[in-house]
Order: sequence, then C-alpha cells, then structure tokens
Amino acid sequence: MVDGKGVALVDTAKGVPIAPVKTSDPLHESDVPPGRIRNLIEQAAREGPAHATEPPYNKLLSDAQRMRTWALGQFKTYAANDNPFNAEELAALLAERKKKEPPLCDLPLTVFSRGLPEDESPGAKEAEERHNRYQADNVRLSSVGNQVTAKHSRHHICIDEPELEASAIREVLELGRKRSVALFTAPPLRSATSAAADRNVVH
Repeated sequence: MVDGKGVALVDTAKGVPIAPVKTSDPLHESDVPPGRIRNLIEQAAREGPAHATEPPYNKLLSDAQRMRTWALGQFKTYAANDNPFNAEELAALLAERKKKEPPLCDLPLTVFSRGLPEDESPGAKEAEERHNRYQADNVRLSSVGNQVTAKHSRHHICIDEPELEASAIREVLELGRKRSVALFTAPPLRSATSAAADRNVVH
C-alpha cells in the first residue's frame, strides 16, 4: 500500500544497491532494539499460535500443525520475515529475465495458479487481475510452459488440492526424463568440415 492505494511490489523499487547476502554473523534476538518494531514482533509471536491451525492449515498432518504452532510463537520467525530489499531484488530479477527469452529455454515448467481470489473485498479486483497477469507471464519462462489452475484453491494449493500438484510434478519429471533421454541418445553434432570430408571419401 502506498498512500492508501494498492501498488505492485516491483513498482516500489527505488534503484538502491542490494546488500550482499550475509553468510556469517546472523541476527540475534538481542540485536533488535526496544521500540515499535520489537513490540510488533513480540505481539505477533504472542498471538500467532492461536491462529496457527485455522483453515486451511487444519488440513495439515498433526505433526505439521504442532510444528507450525511452535514456529508462529517464535520471535525469530517474524524477525527473519522482513527483507528491506524485496522490491529491489524483484526488479533486478525481472530485468534479468528480459535479457534472454525464454530464460528457461525448453525446460519443463508448470505454473500453478489459484482458482479462487485471495481477497474478495471490493478494492481487491485490480490486485487480483495484476496477479493473474504475472502468473500468465511466468508460463512464458519456458517455451514449453504450462499453466494449471486449481479451481478450488487460494494461495495454499498444496494443502487444498495436493493431488493436483502431485500429478503435475510427476508429469514434469516424466517430461524431464524424456528430454534427458533424447539429449543423450541423439546423434553427435558434426561440423561442416567433417560432413564435407565424408562426401569426398572414395569407397
């Protein structure tokens, strides 16, 4: 939200340099100073467990529900959730994509899309349409991209329609297997010089 209006994340990028990924000296809970941000994190950690298994998470296996309940009560869960470079990284990713079309060449690709809107409030229509455009654009990452719409799901397709994802994963694996077989069994490429030499051989 910017000035009370929904804006795509990439449109909030300001072109600032992206900080390098940290490979040491992780953030500790004690590093977060007292103040508004810490208060918000602590409040979220207190309230999170009570909502951890609300639908659709009540469909998870019991062990997964317990793990989720524990995780949503941890300070570190929320402290690690904030990335100030989200918009910049997305803008860089989209710019990189344009350098090569399609970026994934002919690798098997299936894009899962929700069939139910994530937000049904009156002002959410524009955001949903933008999301659908992005999903269609993702299909074009590969020349053989395929889109599967989960008609009965919102964001959590893997929970609401797991059999749909499992079937698509098996299909992509099979396509990948066939592609690999074709690559390894294809006759080796011959240079124009070699081909010309063969034509001049006298048998």
